[in-house]
Amino acid sequence: MQQESCRAANSMPFARDPDVQIGVLMSLLVAVYALSKVTQDEGTVELWIVLMPMLTYAIGCANARKHRAGARLRFASEVREGSTPESALRAFEEMVEQGQAPDDAAFNRALRACARLGQVDRALQVRGQMPLFGCVPDRRANAAMIRACTAAGRVGEALDIFEECAQPSPCACRDPIRCYIEAERLGKAVTLYKEMAESDMPPCAKTFQRLSSAAQEQGWMETAAELLGVHASWVNRIEAVASDVLDASSELGDTDSE
Repeated sequence: MQQESCRAANSMPFARDPDVQIGVLMSLLVAVYALSKVTQDEGTVELWIVLMPMLTYAIGCANARKHRAGARLRFASEVREGSTPESALRAFEEMVEQGQAPDDAAFNRALRACARLGQVDRALQVRGQMPLFGCVPDRRANAAMIRACTAAGRVGEALDIFEECAQPSPCACRDPIRCYIEAERLGKAVTLYKEMAESDMPPCAKTFQRLSSAAQEQGWMETAAELLGVHASWVNRIEAVASDVLDASSELGDTDSE
């Protein structure tokens, strides 16, 4: 009965504004109580007895909606551009404590905040909660977590996250390559580096040097030579693209000056 009352209250035209809803329901509650006192009619008293718990519950629902709306506004304010990781994580935790159901955006902001703060265990805990709410980490959150795990020496967790990604961003492959090297999975690291070289991202000399050194230490001299060729080709291709862009910009500038 009380749940039906709450649903009915939420379906009213004024239900979108919790303050108005609370005011109307309180007025109705006071009016029924006053009527029962004035008339002393048995039917009115029974009506009061029936309506009192229903209206009280509906008012509670309206108050809860008001608090949830306020929490969402505070959370949006805390995680706006330029907010600190500490404030974003604090807002997320308050949201959960108040019984809110975080969405994908809230979860991913919390993950990035944990990663930036180096709170790897907390980040893994938050990530583990996401499926319960039908949410999934985005590329930025996954990349931040992989970097945080790598920096903390949590190679296993970093690779688990990376390998769970359906379509990992090429920019997020540098840390996994380092982890594969540390996990003595050099073949996987070489394969991943070649896949990176096929992307449009700038080549990473540090990643190449780390991988080439690991290959030479293992006696994989042919692989080291192949990596050198892949890296050189990658650099040349990116430089050619950059040169084409500069030429096109120059030509555009000459046309504008005419």
